[in-house]
Amino acid sequence: MGIYRGAGGAGIAGDPNQIDGDKGDIVVSSGGLSWVVKDGVIQTANLGGDITTAGKALLDDASASAQRTTLGLGTVATTPISDYATAAQGTVADAALPRTGGAMTGAITTSSTFDGRSVATDGTKLDGVEALADVTDTTNVTAAGALMDSELADIAAVKATTGTFLVADQTKLDNIEALADVTDATNVTASGALMDSEVTNLAQVKAFDTTDYVAKTSATGSAVMPSGTTGERNGSPAAGNLRFNSTDTSFEGYDGSAWGAIGGGGGGPSLGTNSIIRTNAQTISENITIPVGTNGMSIGDITIADTYTVTVNGRWVVI
Repeated sequence: MGIYRGAGGAGIAGDPNQIDGDKGDIVVSSGGLSWVVKDGVIQTANLGGDITTAGKALLDDASASAQRTTLGLGTVATTPISDYATAAQGTVADAALPRTGGAMTGAITTSSTFDGRSVATDGTKLDGVEALADVTDTTNVTAAGALMDSELADIAAVKATTGTFLVADQTKLDNIEALADVTDATNVTASGALMDSEVTNLAQVKAFDTTDYVAKTSATGSAVMPSGTTGERNGSPAAGNLRFNSTDTSFEGYDGSAWGAIGGGGGGPSLGTNSIIRTNAQTISENITIPVGTNGMSIGDITIADTYTVTVNGRWVVI
């Protein structure tokens, strides 16, 4: 309810008999529900000075929120003071460290840890590290006792080495004479090797093959002679060739012109103890020549197979 002054005299706001209109200092409308004080009615003499445009704007605002917007306060005016640092707390708001970025000055202390790390423990470790420490610096690494690449004559060979160097390997190396050379003739000869200079027929020895010698069953056993039938004799024999004739069951040798039986007790195959019975085959399946001055004897009948001949230049008796 408000009292106004106008040409029509005094009245009460909201009075249904009130007539809307300009009442002098106040304009009434809406059946007396809206009263508007005219500009300049309220003088500075009464208020200590005239109301500024900003003041009028605040008076026109419908709520405190609208007035904060007019003043440009945003949410600052509604934020509790406890959310701001104060001088009593040691740091005023304009000097406080922001949540991100910014720089701090002076000593920083803590009774806890930073990111789970103990500042005191890490600090002690850092104090033990020399200034400008560089573990990749050649001088530092060499001083620590490392074997440097520049100290190796064959770095590639060392890097290619695999396996583990054992104490046993070191012992082996210690037992090898200085400047040992296994290709040195004196060293090799001293070890018992047969040297080329000691062999008179070196070329023949180097060309020697297992087929060039007669094997033996053992050191005290027997020689293993070639064995085969009469028809399996080698086609170009040389004087001195020996073999076992499985057809005649006897050893035979080639004298340069013909094969002949060899053996003890008069020669030739035999039966019984001490060769009590001499035997010979009944068929001649080879060419035989009885040389001049030579006697031969066979027990008959004797058949000379087709295509084969017996040439007698000496004497051959068939009983």
